[in-house]
Amino acid sequence: MNPIMEIAKRHNIKVVEDAAQAHGAMYIEKMAGGLGDAGCFSFFPGKNLGAFGDGGAITSDNLDLIERIGMLRNYGQAEKYNHVTRGFNKRLDGLQAAILSVKLDHLDEWNNQRVEVARKYSERLGEIVEAPTKGRVTSQHVYHLYVIKTERRDELQAYLKEKGINTGLHYPVPIHLQKSMEFLEHYAGDFPRSEEDAKKILTLPVFPGMKDEEVDYVCDSISEFFK
Repeated sequence: MNPIMEIAKRHNIKVVEDAAQAHGAMYIEKMAGGLGDAGCFSFFPGKNLGAFGDGGAITSDNLDLIERIGMLRNYGQAEKYNHVTRGFNKRLDGLQAAILSVKLDHLDEWNNQRVEVARKYSERLGEIVEAPTKGRVTSQHVYHLYVIKTERRDELQAYLKEKGINTGLHYPVPIHLQKSMEFLEHYAGDFPRSEEDAKKILTLPVFPGMKDEEVDYVCDSISEFFK
């Protein structure tokens, strides 16, 4: 992020962080969501900090921006019945806010549990499949996902399903090959690394409270498949 911010500053470009999966992550002693001009978080139930339903938040140290966002999310109101701009109805409802307020106190603990699961995966699987690289000393990963890569991804996923292990694909189709992005006029071969990864990536289970025996079962099953 530091090099990105340096380039942006030189060219007077605003930087918005997609921190949707990075609740609690650190980069050189700064929290994700506090590195750019603004940060965007998702509170989808499956996130590290998830609500009971959909929700989200925008963070920034630019008070003018925060004030404008506050108006935009609430029909463009500066105060009740005083609409100074056209806005939306994008308020987080009280039930979701209450749930998030309680869960926020547990976020660090839950993130630490995710990190421990990831550490065990890496120790067991590092020589079998391509596993996530170890994070920088100056940064802290929070492992919303633990994604491995293998040439035999589809076979492995089917095998694990037979063993009762659910896995995910994040994501199977690169953005430039999505129908909604046809207007950009990019085609297969334009971004070969993205296309290659999309064929190889597989997301393993990782969640707070995951037991050692559950991690071992996933690792043992993957080892058995490759034997």
